Amino acid sequence: MMMPFLSLPRRTSRIRAFLAVASIFVPFGTLPRAGAAVITAGPALPDFGQQWSAVGSPGNRPVNTYENLNDPPNRDIGSVNYEYRIAKTEVTNAQYLEFVRVYAPFHMETRPDQGPSRAFVGHEIDNAVGDPFDGGNYYITGNPNAPATMAWEFAARYANWLHNGKQTDRAAFESGVYDTSTFTFNPDGTGNTQLTRSPGASVWIPSVDEWVKAASWDPNKVNPDGSVGGYWRFLGSRQTPLPAGRPENGGLTNRGLGVPFGPGGPDSVGSYPNVVSPWGLLDTSGGVSEYTESTNSPGLNRGRIVMGSAFRYGGATIPHNDGGFNLAFADTTALLGGGGNGLRLASFVPTPGGGVALGFGAWFIVGSRRRGHALSRSATPAAVRGGNGVGGPDGRQPGRDHA
Repeated sequence: MMMPFLSLPRRTSRIRAFLAVASIFVPFGTLPRAGAAVITAGPALPDFGQQWSAVGSPGNRPVNTYENLNDPPNRDIGSVNYEYRIAKTEVTNAQYLEFVRVYAPFHMETRPDQGPSRAFVGHEIDNAVGDPFDGGNYYITGNPNAPATMAWEFAARYANWLHNGKQTDRAAFESGVYDTSTFTFNPDGTGNTQLTRSPGASVWIPSVDEWVKAASWDPNKVNPDGSVGGYWRFLGSRQTPLPAGRPENGGLTNRGLGVPFGPGGPDSVGSYPNVVSPWGLLDTSGGVSEYTESTNSPGLNRGRIVMGSAFRYGGATIPHNDGGFNLAFADTTALLGGGGNGLRLASFVPTPGGGVALGFGAWFIVGSRRRGHALSRSATPAAVRGGNGVGGPDGRQPGRDHA
């Protein structure tokens, strides 16, 4: 006897056949509703405690001499030929404290003579009393929502830890994104540190090109020669420096406002919500300068480039006025680096779809009239499309893919 549903109209049969096949691949309750614009399947990429901006416009050109205010200009930077996502704000003290508390026993075991140094805990986390091997004794001395600081090697371990799902065994801190067994130096001062993230990394310290593109490249910017697509000369999507000052006094950045750290130190991340990069990044100016995974001394491999101005720096010199794409240099000899810089994470853009069957079903349900809209991702920055690029209450930008 013919099964009853096969005698139904042809379109209904196709739908029910799809549902039967899809149920093999997708857990119950995860099938998309009709008309859904973006279809995903399987476990979503973690948000790693961050709100993200997707950066499109793959294959953009690097900065040119007009946009780069340095004299002489630095090497070509800013060109990235793939899509990626980058955190809207820096890692905070509260987020970094979680890492410090679980890594402290391993750190103290390896370097008992160093103790809870500023390179490890930064400038607003301390362990004034108690056993430094006990992570529970570490606490925040300043603002929990201010950007954290650390040495580059611990920024790398933080990325490893996130990539490995915040597991608490030692291996989770020492590999996955950056192999810490390479964090050594030779008698002549040259380093052996892994230069770029490992293949398959889910989260990482951005390269200098990724940082510069996310902070300043605008595919819709009209240039003096009439061409479209270029870099803003100063951070915050501006051609002139941002005026420094408290937000309640009309300032647009806390760059160079005063004491480096502690009470009266950097504001909470996101304190200037209307100052955004073309892709919706906050706090590229002020806060703390941020590590990249790039080095400007490949032959020596002694340190990493840091980008962005900071609360503790001021004056009119580059990069303190946010212009010129100055490549400041954090010497990581002995991998201490002073612990004075912060971290903004990068990651890949999660790919919509979870397999051939689900991709076909998404097409079938949405309908051919919506296919182009449903599967497209805008490469236009949120700040150009309108608004301040922050998006809705959850910080996500309309029309962009996020996990």
